Amino acid sequence: MLSQGMMKKSLRVFFVYGLNFMGLIFGGLALLVLAFCMPVDRIDSNVRASAEYFQRGPYPSIYSWCTSRLDLFTDGLKLLEASNDSEGNAFEKAMSVNHGVVKHYTPDSTLFLHYQKGIDFTEVADYPRYWHGFLIVLKPALYFLTYARLLFLNAFAQIILCFLICFLMFRRGLTRYIIPYLITYLMLMPEALTKCLQFSTCYYLFSLSIVFLLVVPEWFKCKYIGLIFFYIGSLTSYFDFLTYPLVTLGLPAIFVVAMQENQMKTIQLMKIVFTWILGYVAMWSAKWVVASIYLEKNVIADALDKIILRTSDSSTISTTNFTIFQSLFENYRTFAFTPATLFVLLFVLILAFLFICRIKSISRASCKILVPYLLITVLPVLWLSVILNHSCVHVFFTNKICSISVMAFLFGVVDLYTCKKNQESHLSRRMTPIFAHSLCAETLVRCSMALRFWW
Repeated sequence: MLSQGMMKKSLRVFFVYGLNFMGLIFGGLALLVLAFCMPVDRIDSNVRASAEYFQRGPYPSIYSWCTSRLDLFTDGLKLLEASNDSEGNAFEKAMSVNHGVVKHYTPDSTLFLHYQKGIDFTEVADYPRYWHGFLIVLKPALYFLTYARLLFLNAFAQIILCFLICFLMFRRGLTRYIIPYLITYLMLMPEALTKCLQFSTCYYLFSLSIVFLLVVPEWFKCKYIGLIFFYIGSLTSYFDFLTYPLVTLGLPAIFVVAMQENQMKTIQLMKIVFTWILGYVAMWSAKWVVASIYLEKNVIADALDKIILRTSDSSTISTTNFTIFQSLFENYRTFAFTPATLFVLLFVLILAFLFICRIKSISRASCKILVPYLLITVLPVLWLSVILNHSCVHVFFTNKICSISVMAFLFGVVDLYTCKKNQESHLSRRMTPIFAHSLCAETLVRCSMALRFWW
């Protein structure tokens, strides 16, 4: 039986999480209702001016020689939702989230046909099983900007955010991880991220989460790490349209491991994973409940049917069912089909050379530092194996989940090398503080010494 102290602690934790969860629900509802209170005349005008952009098809590629396909299907749907002016009060609109439809056409084609060709909508469809939290940003943005200008601002914001993370890593003494972070960022194909709103949501969520973790004091992070990831999971469910949400867990978790002075225990990592899943599932299911009650329709059954489909191995486009091997192979292959993969190989070769130079100094204790990273590396494998249908049908964006494995691997080998390097105290004392943290600088020095020796 639980002791009285443990019982009180459990009740206190339950109260804290419950209170924060209620705050997230009411805050999310309030922001959505405010967004739907906005007049849509100017939004509709800017969407009309943006319609020409959507005549390229639902999934155009920027380049044919690498992974760079865009999702204009969903971007078109988002603009149709933002400009919709259906009847009903703001709360009803926030629950149902309607959009116009031209029968037999995809949302991107519907947008183009309606605003450029003057074809009327044949019906109005609703989409109540998601929060559509992105509308609290998209509707005000479209009030002032067209889609093209919004994409330009999106590119500028993402570049600034990337540089901010690098600057904060430098300030926190994490300089040795900057190159692995930038390599992972490049493998996510930044140009595709900036030219597609659908892909941008998770980028902002994991990047802002990393910024938060780099800024908050260490004591705060240690005390509230579970609650932090509960918030990240909840906000992911609120804003994202089921693209590659796992990155908002995996990438920030890697930074938490990297910033730990001592090796992270498995139980701590499990707590992070559990609270993120709890926040993600609880926030998403809350929308089903609220929408079902208010709209008087079974949104819960509709959502569960879709979950069953997305986790099944059935395919609607062929008679052959999907397999776990197919899901893993296609996603990792697609993610690796970028020019940045060459940087990964070069980085690994350099580290391999440095390890070979001092292979005897690598102890068994040093290798234990890889355990948390290895556990995080497995997360995409589990996701792609369980969310099977979704991972195979939408491989052109679900592949970005694989960035977790790449970053965890790169951070892990850097930590292993740094741990080995720190054992060489005589070498560390001769270096300046910045130089000691710079993996690139030391790599160049050691390569030069090796070349001089061979010469």
